[in-house]
Amino acid sequence: MRTRAAIEPQIPTMRPVNAVLDNKDLLNIEPPAKFEIVQASSLYGHEPKPMEWVMEDWMPRGQTTLIYGDGGVGKTQLIQQLMSCVATGRPFMGVQCAEGPAMGFFCEDDIHQLHRRQASINTLYGMDFRGLDNLYLSSRPAQDNVLMEFDSKNVNGVKTAIWHQLREKVGDIKPAMLTIDTAADTFGGNEIDRQQVRRYIQGCLTSLSLEFEMAVALLCHPSASGLANGTGAGGSTAWNNTGRCRWYIFPNPEKGCITMKIMKNNYGKKDLEIDFKHNGDGFYAYGKAEIDSFVDQLTFDLDKKWIIEQIAYCKDRNINLSMQNRANYYPKQLLKLAKQDKYNISFSTIESIVYNMDKKGQIEHLERGNRHSNGASFIYKGI
Repeated sequence: MRTRAAIEPQIPTMRPVNAVLDNKDLLNIEPPAKFEIVQASSLYGHEPKPMEWVMEDWMPRGQTTLIYGDGGVGKTQLIQQLMSCVATGRPFMGVQCAEGPAMGFFCEDDIHQLHRRQASINTLYGMDFRGLDNLYLSSRPAQDNVLMEFDSKNVNGVKTAIWHQLREKVGDIKPAMLTIDTAADTFGGNEIDRQQVRRYIQGCLTSLSLEFEMAVALLCHPSASGLANGTGAGGSTAWNNTGRCRWYIFPNPEKGCITMKIMKNNYGKKDLEIDFKHNGDGFYAYGKAEIDSFVDQLTFDLDKKWIIEQIAYCKDRNINLSMQNRANYYPKQLLKLAKQDKYNISFSTIESIVYNMDKKGQIEHLERGNRHSNGASFIYKGI
Protein backbone atom coordinates (compact mmCIF):
# COMPACT_ATOMS: atom_id res chain seq x y z
CA MET A 1 0.00 0.00 0.00
CA ARG A 2 1.32 3.44 -0.99
CA THR A 3 1.55 5.96 1.79
CA ARG A 4 0.48 9.63 1.53
CA ALA A 5 4.12 10.64 1.88
CA ALA A 6 4.90 8.63 -1.26
CA ILE A 7 1.96 10.03 -3.25
CA GLU A 8 2.17 13.80 -2.44
CA PRO A 9 5.42 14.51 -4.35
CA GLN A 10 3.68 13.28 -7.54
CA ILE A 11 0.75 15.73 -7.19
CA PRO A 12 1.39 18.82 -9.40
CA THR A 13 1.56 22.15 -7.60
CA MET A 14 -1.53 24.27 -8.37
CA ARG A 15 -1.37 28.06 -8.49
CA PRO A 16 -4.35 30.05 -7.20
CA VAL A 17 -6.29 31.49 -10.17
CA ASN A 18 -6.16 35.04 -8.82
CA ALA A 19 -2.39 34.90 -8.48
CA VAL A 20 -2.06 34.18 -12.22
CA LEU A 21 -4.51 36.90 -13.25
CA ASP A 22 -2.70 39.49 -11.16
CA ASN A 23 0.71 38.64 -12.60
CA LYS A 24 1.16 40.98 -15.60
CA ASP A 25 4.65 39.63 -16.19
CA LEU A 26 3.13 36.24 -16.99
CA LEU A 27 0.31 37.52 -19.16
CA ASN A 28 2.06 40.56 -20.67
CA ILE A 29 -1.20 42.39 -21.13
CA GLU A 30 -2.23 45.94 -20.41
CA PRO A 31 -5.28 46.92 -18.36
CA PRO A 32 -8.34 47.53 -20.57
CA ALA A 33 -9.14 51.07 -21.59
CA LYS A 34 -12.13 52.77 -20.02
CA PHE A 35 -15.33 51.73 -21.77
CA GLU A 36 -17.47 54.75 -22.66
CA ILE A 37 -20.88 55.13 -24.30
CA VAL A 38 -22.27 58.38 -25.72
CA GLN A 39 -26.03 58.81 -25.82
CA ALA A 40 -26.83 60.25 -29.25
CA SER A 41 -29.43 62.65 -27.88
CA SER A 42 -26.69 64.32 -25.81
CA LEU A 43 -25.12 65.53 -29.08
CA TYR A 44 -28.11 67.76 -29.77
CA GLY A 45 -27.11 71.40 -30.09
CA HIS A 46 -23.41 70.59 -30.59
CA GLU A 47 -21.65 71.14 -33.90
CA PRO A 48 -19.66 68.09 -35.09
CA LYS A 49 -15.92 68.59 -34.89
CA PRO A 50 -14.57 69.27 -38.39
CA MET A 51 -12.30 66.65 -39.95
CA GLU A 52 -8.68 67.71 -39.46
CA TRP A 53 -5.98 66.99 -42.02
CA VAL A 54 -2.21 67.29 -41.88
CA MET A 55 -2.20 67.07 -45.68
CA GLU A 56 -5.60 68.20 -47.00
CA ASP A 57 -7.70 65.20 -48.17
CA TRP A 58 -4.61 62.96 -48.05
CA MET A 59 -3.51 62.46 -44.44
CA PRO A 60 -6.07 62.64 -41.60
CA ARG A 61 -5.07 63.69 -38.11
CA GLY A 62 -5.78 61.11 -35.41
CA GLN A 63 -5.30 58.12 -37.74
CA THR A 64 -2.62 56.01 -39.42
CA THR A 65 -1.99 56.51 -43.13
CA LEU A 66 -0.27 53.61 -44.91
CA ILE A 67 2.12 54.65 -47.69
CA TYR A 68 3.04 51.79 -50.03
CA GLY A 69 5.76 51.74 -52.65
CA ASP A 70 8.33 49.28 -53.96
CA GLY A 71 11.90 49.59 -52.74
CA GLY A 72 13.78 52.40 -54.49
CA VAL A 73 10.70 54.23 -55.78
CA GLY A 74 11.39 57.17 -53.41
CA LYS A 75 9.04 56.75 -50.43
CA THR A 76 11.52 58.09 -47.88
CA GLN A 77 12.53 61.02 -50.10
CA LEU A 78 8.89 61.91 -50.64
CA ILE A 79 7.93 61.62 -46.96
CA GLN A 80 10.93 63.72 -45.87
CA GLN A 81 9.79 66.41 -48.33
CA LEU A 82 6.26 66.25 -46.89
CA MET A 83 7.66 66.49 -43.34
CA SER A 84 9.66 69.57 -44.39
CA CYS A 85 6.50 71.19 -45.76
CA VAL A 86 4.54 70.45 -42.57
CA ALA A 87 7.41 71.79 -40.43
CA THR A 88 7.45 75.08 -42.37
CA GLY A 89 3.76 75.42 -43.30
CA ARG A 90 4.33 75.08 -47.05
CA PRO A 91 2.00 73.39 -49.55
CA PHE A 92 3.22 69.96 -50.65
CA MET A 93 2.83 69.23 -54.38
CA GLY A 94 0.17 71.92 -54.51
CA VAL A 95 -1.77 70.53 -51.52
CA GLN A 96 -2.22 72.59 -48.36
CA CYS A 97 -0.52 71.23 -45.23
CA ALA A 98 -1.08 72.00 -41.56
CA GLU A 99 1.92 73.65 -39.92
CA GLY A 100 3.51 72.02 -36.89
CA PRO A 101 6.39 69.85 -35.73
CA ALA A 102 7.14 66.81 -37.91
CA MET A 103 8.99 63.82 -36.46
CA GLY A 104 10.51 60.84 -38.28
CA PHE A 105 11.47 57.40 -36.93
CA PHE A 106 13.82 56.17 -39.69
CA CYS A 107 15.02 52.57 -39.51
CA GLU A 108 16.92 52.31 -42.81
CA ASP A 109 18.93 55.51 -43.39
CA ASP A 110 21.72 56.86 -41.17
CA ILE A 111 21.80 60.49 -40.06
CA HIS A 112 24.35 61.37 -42.77
CA GLN A 113 21.97 60.23 -45.51
CA LEU A 114 19.07 62.10 -43.89
CA HIS A 115 21.34 65.18 -43.68
CA ARG A 116 22.33 64.92 -47.36
CA ARG A 117 18.72 64.43 -48.41
CA GLN A 118 17.55 67.37 -46.30
CA ALA A 119 20.23 69.62 -47.79
CA SER A 120 18.88 68.80 -51.26
CA ILE A 121 15.29 69.40 -50.09
CA ASN A 122 16.36 72.79 -48.71
CA THR A 123 17.74 73.66 -52.14
CA LEU A 124 14.54 72.45 -53.81
CA TYR A 125 12.29 74.55 -51.56
CA GLY A 126 14.61 77.47 -50.89
CA MET A 127 14.78 76.64 -47.18
CA ASP A 128 17.54 76.92 -44.59
CA PHE A 129 18.50 74.55 -41.77
CA ARG A 130 18.15 77.49 -39.36
CA GLY A 131 14.43 77.58 -40.11
CA LEU A 132 13.84 73.87 -39.45
CA ASP A 133 13.33 73.92 -35.69
CA ASN A 134 10.07 72.03 -36.26
CA LEU A 135 11.71 69.07 -38.05
CA TYR A 136 12.92 66.15 -35.89
CA LEU A 137 14.82 63.15 -37.29
CA SER A 138 15.57 59.89 -35.47
CA SER A 139 17.99 57.63 -37.35
CA ARG A 140 18.16 53.98 -36.23
CA PRO A 141 19.57 51.71 -38.97
CA ALA A 142 20.74 48.23 -37.95
CA GLN A 143 19.06 48.49 -34.53
CA ASP A 144 16.18 46.65 -32.91
CA ASN A 145 13.26 48.89 -33.87
CA VAL A 146 10.35 46.53 -33.20
CA LEU A 147 7.53 48.51 -31.58
CA MET A 148 5.20 45.57 -30.90
CA GLU A 149 6.16 41.91 -30.76
CA PHE A 150 4.19 38.68 -30.72
CA ASP A 151 4.97 35.08 -29.76
CA SER A 152 3.16 32.04 -28.35
CA LYS A 153 3.07 33.64 -24.89
CA ASN A 154 2.08 37.11 -26.13
CA VAL A 155 -0.71 36.53 -28.64
CA ASN A 156 -2.18 39.98 -27.88
CA GLY A 157 1.07 41.73 -28.66
CA VAL A 158 3.40 43.58 -26.34
CA LYS A 159 4.58 47.16 -26.80
CA THR A 160 8.34 47.14 -26.53
CA ALA A 161 10.70 49.37 -24.58
CA ILE A 162 11.50 51.34 -27.77
CA TRP A 163 7.76 52.03 -28.27
CA HIS A 164 7.59 53.52 -24.78
CA GLN A 165 10.67 55.64 -25.52
CA LEU A 166 9.10 56.79 -28.78
CA ARG A 167 5.88 57.69 -26.99
CA GLU A 168 7.85 59.75 -24.46
CA LYS A 169 9.60 61.68 -27.27
CA VAL A 170 6.28 62.24 -29.04
CA GLY A 171 4.88 63.60 -25.76
CA ASP A 172 7.79 66.04 -25.51
CA ILE A 173 7.70 67.23 -29.14
CA LYS A 174 3.93 66.95 -29.77
CA PRO A 175 4.31 66.61 -33.54
CA ALA A 176 1.54 67.22 -36.04
CA MET A 177 2.96 64.29 -38.02
CA LEU A 178 4.95 61.18 -37.10
CA THR A 179 6.61 59.04 -39.79
CA ILE A 180 7.43 55.38 -39.15
CA ASP A 181 9.88 54.05 -41.75
CA THR A 182 9.19 51.10 -42.15
CA ALA A 183 6.49 48.57 -41.16
CA ALA A 184 8.96 45.74 -41.85
CA ASP A 185 11.33 47.09 -39.18
CA THR A 186 8.75 47.92 -36.51
CA PHE A 187 6.15 45.12 -36.73
CA GLY A 188 7.28 42.06 -34.81
CA GLY A 189 4.54 39.68 -35.93
CA ASN A 190 3.25 37.68 -38.87
CA GLU A 191 2.17 40.03 -41.66
CA ILE A 192 -0.60 37.67 -42.80
CA ASP A 193 -2.09 37.27 -39.32
CA ARG A 194 -5.11 39.62 -39.30
CA GLN A 195 -5.34 39.99 -35.53
CA GLN A 196 -1.65 40.76 -35.13
CA VAL A 197 -1.76 43.33 -37.94
CA ARG A 198 -4.82 45.05 -36.46
CA ARG A 199 -3.35 45.12 -32.96
CA TYR A 200 -0.12 46.62 -34.32
CA ILE A 201 -1.77 49.38 -36.39
CA GLN A 202 -4.51 50.25 -33.91
CA GLY A 203 -2.90 49.52 -30.56
CA CYS A 204 0.62 50.63 -31.41
CA LEU A 205 0.27 53.47 -33.92
CA THR A 206 -3.29 54.81 -34.07
CA SER A 207 -3.38 54.88 -30.27
CA LEU A 208 -0.47 57.36 -30.41
CA SER A 209 -2.15 59.44 -33.11
CA LEU A 210 -5.32 59.72 -31.01
CA GLU A 211 -3.50 60.44 -27.76
CA PHE A 212 -1.41 63.25 -29.25
CA GLU A 213 -3.84 64.41 -31.98
CA MET A 214 -1.36 63.87 -34.80
CA ALA A 215 -1.16 61.98 -38.08
CA VAL A 216 0.95 58.82 -38.31
CA ALA A 217 2.49 57.88 -41.69
CA LEU A 218 3.58 54.24 -41.92
CA LEU A 219 5.82 53.36 -44.86
CA CYS A 220 5.24 49.85 -46.26
CA HIS A 221 6.40 47.58 -49.08
CA PRO A 222 3.82 45.93 -51.37
CA SER A 223 3.69 42.20 -51.90
CA ALA A 224 4.55 40.56 -55.23
CA SER A 225 0.84 40.18 -55.98
CA GLY A 226 0.20 43.80 -54.99
CA LEU A 227 2.83 44.91 -57.49
CA ALA A 228 1.44 42.62 -60.19
CA ASN A 229 -2.21 43.64 -59.87
CA GLY A 230 -1.49 47.36 -59.51
CA THR A 231 -3.11 47.79 -56.08
CA GLY A 232 0.19 48.10 -54.22
CA ALA A 233 -1.24 46.11 -51.30
CA GLY A 234 0.82 43.77 -49.15
CA GLY A 235 0.41 40.99 -46.60
CA SER A 236 -2.98 40.30 -45.06
CA THR A 237 -6.04 42.27 -46.14
CA ALA A 238 -6.02 43.59 -42.56
CA TRP A 239 -3.31 46.07 -43.53
CA ASN A 240 -5.57 47.77 -46.07
CA ASN A 241 -8.72 47.36 -43.96
CA THR A 242 -7.26 48.68 -40.69
CA GLY A 243 -5.57 51.79 -42.03
CA ARG A 244 -8.06 54.60 -42.62
CA CYS A 245 -6.09 55.93 -45.57
CA ARG A 246 -3.69 54.20 -47.96
CA TRP A 247 -1.45 55.64 -50.69
CA TYR A 248 0.39 53.83 -53.45
CA ILE A 249 3.53 55.32 -55.05
CA PHE A 250 4.54 53.71 -58.35
CA PRO A 251 6.43 54.37 -61.60
CA ASN A 252 4.01 55.46 -64.32
CA PRO A 253 5.59 54.68 -67.72
CA GLU A 254 2.51 55.91 -69.61
CA LYS A 255 3.02 59.43 -68.25
CA GLY A 256 6.80 59.19 -67.92
CA CYS A 257 6.74 60.07 -64.21
CA ILE A 258 6.04 58.68 -60.74
CA THR A 259 2.45 58.73 -59.50
CA MET A 260 1.17 58.94 -55.92
CA LYS A 261 -2.44 57.73 -55.70
CA ILE A 262 -4.96 57.33 -52.89
CA MET A 263 -6.16 53.72 -52.93
CA LYS A 264 -8.38 54.04 -49.87
CA ASN A 265 -9.71 57.04 -47.95
CA ASN A 266 -12.38 56.59 -45.29
CA TYR A 267 -12.68 60.29 -44.49
CA GLY A 268 -12.01 62.24 -47.68
CA LYS A 269 -11.90 62.25 -51.45
CA LYS A 270 -11.04 59.04 -53.25
CA ASP A 271 -8.99 58.38 -56.39
CA LEU A 272 -6.85 61.49 -55.89
CA GLU A 273 -3.44 61.29 -57.51
CA ILE A 274 -0.37 63.45 -57.99
CA ASP A 275 2.29 63.01 -60.66
CA PHE A 276 5.88 64.06 -60.00
CA LYS A 277 9.45 63.79 -61.23
CA HIS A 278 12.92 64.06 -59.69
CA ASN A 279 15.15 66.98 -60.70
CA GLY A 280 18.31 65.98 -58.83
CA ASP A 281 17.39 67.74 -55.57
CA GLY A 282 14.02 66.11 -54.98
CA PHE A 283 10.57 65.45 -56.35
CA TYR A 284 8.61 68.24 -57.97
CA ALA A 285 5.00 68.24 -59.16
CA TYR A 286 4.49 67.31 -62.81
CA GLY A 287 1.65 68.18 -65.19
CA LYS A 288 -1.45 69.79 -63.65
CA ALA A 289 -0.03 69.39 -60.14
CA GLU A 290 3.04 71.32 -61.29
CA ILE A 291 0.82 74.23 -62.31
CA ASP A 292 -1.09 74.12 -59.01
CA SER A 293 2.17 73.98 -57.05
CA PHE A 294 3.58 76.90 -59.06
CA VAL A 295 0.47 79.00 -58.36
CA ASP A 296 0.63 78.18 -54.63
CA GLN A 297 4.32 79.11 -54.48
CA LEU A 298 3.70 82.32 -56.41
CA THR A 299 0.90 83.26 -54.00
CA PHE A 300 3.15 82.49 -51.02
CA ASP A 301 5.95 84.66 -52.45
CA LEU A 302 3.56 87.56 -53.13
CA ASP A 303 2.09 87.31 -49.61
CA LYS A 304 5.55 87.34 -48.05
CA LYS A 305 6.59 90.34 -50.16
CA TRP A 306 3.43 92.23 -49.14
CA ILE A 307 3.98 91.45 -45.43
CA ILE A 308 7.60 92.68 -45.57
CA GLU A 309 6.41 95.93 -47.19
CA GLN A 310 3.74 96.45 -44.52
CA ILE A 311 6.22 95.83 -41.68
CA ALA A 312 8.41 98.59 -43.15
CA TYR A 313 5.32 100.81 -43.52
CA CYS A 314 4.47 100.32 -39.83
CA LYS A 315 8.03 101.12 -38.76
CA ASP A 316 8.04 104.38 -40.73
CA ARG A 317 4.75 105.44 -39.13
CA ASN A 318 5.57 104.23 -35.59
CA ILE A 319 2.81 101.60 -35.66
CA ASN A 320 3.61 98.91 -33.11
CA LEU A 321 3.42 95.28 -34.22
CA SER A 322 3.37 93.06 -31.15
CA MET A 323 4.26 89.37 -31.09
CA GLN A 324 1.90 89.04 -28.12
CA ASN A 325 -1.82 88.43 -28.67
CA ARG A 326 -3.11 91.84 -27.61
CA ALA A 327 -4.68 94.88 -29.29
CA ASN A 328 -1.65 95.53 -31.51
CA TYR A 329 -1.00 91.85 -32.30
CA TYR A 330 0.69 91.91 -35.70
CA PRO A 331 -1.86 89.81 -37.70
CA LYS A 332 -4.66 92.13 -36.53
CA GLN A 333 -2.65 95.23 -37.45
CA LEU A 334 -1.67 93.90 -40.86
CA LEU A 335 -5.22 92.74 -41.63
CA LYS A 336 -6.39 96.34 -41.17
CA LEU A 337 -3.83 97.42 -43.77
CA ALA A 338 -4.90 94.56 -46.06
CA LYS A 339 -8.50 95.84 -45.98
CA GLN A 340 -7.29 99.33 -46.84
CA ASP A 341 -5.22 97.97 -49.75
CA LYS A 342 -7.95 95.49 -50.72
CA TYR A 343 -5.29 92.80 -50.54
CA ASN A 344 -6.61 89.25 -50.08
CA ILE A 345 -4.69 87.54 -47.24
CA SER A 346 -5.81 85.59 -44.18
CA PHE A 347 -5.01 85.96 -40.48
CA SER A 348 -3.44 82.48 -40.39
CA THR A 349 -1.28 83.18 -43.47
CA ILE A 350 0.14 86.32 -41.86
CA GLU A 351 0.82 84.43 -38.63
CA SER A 352 2.51 81.53 -40.44
CA ILE A 353 4.77 83.65 -42.67
CA VAL A 354 5.93 85.99 -39.87
CA TYR A 355 6.46 83.04 -37.50
CA ASN A 356 8.72 81.29 -40.02
CA MET A 357 10.64 84.52 -40.77
CA ASP A 358 11.21 84.90 -37.03
CA LYS A 359 12.40 81.29 -36.74
CA LYS A 360 14.89 81.90 -39.54
CA GLY A 361 16.31 84.95 -37.77
CA GLN A 362 14.87 87.39 -40.32
CA ILE A 363 13.00 89.43 -37.69
CA GLU A 364 14.65 91.98 -35.41
CA HIS A 365 12.80 92.68 -32.17
CA LEU A 366 12.73 96.30 -30.98
CA GLU A 367 11.62 98.10 -27.83
CA ARG A 368 9.40 101.14 -27.94
CA GLY A 369 7.78 103.16 -25.20
CA ASN A 370 8.65 103.11 -21.52
CA ARG A 371 8.00 99.41 -20.95
CA HIS A 372 8.97 96.41 -23.06
CA SER A 373 5.57 94.75 -22.64
CA ASN A 374 3.71 97.73 -24.14
CA GLY A 375 6.25 99.04 -26.60
CA ALA A 376 7.59 95.89 -28.24
CA SER A 377 7.67 95.83 -32.02
CA PHE A 378 9.79 94.32 -34.80
CA ILE A 379 11.21 94.93 -38.24
CA TYR A 380 12.28 92.70 -41.12
CA LYS A 381 16.06 92.51 -41.36
CA GLY A 382 16.36 89.89 -44.10
CA ILE A 383 18.49 86.74 -44.22
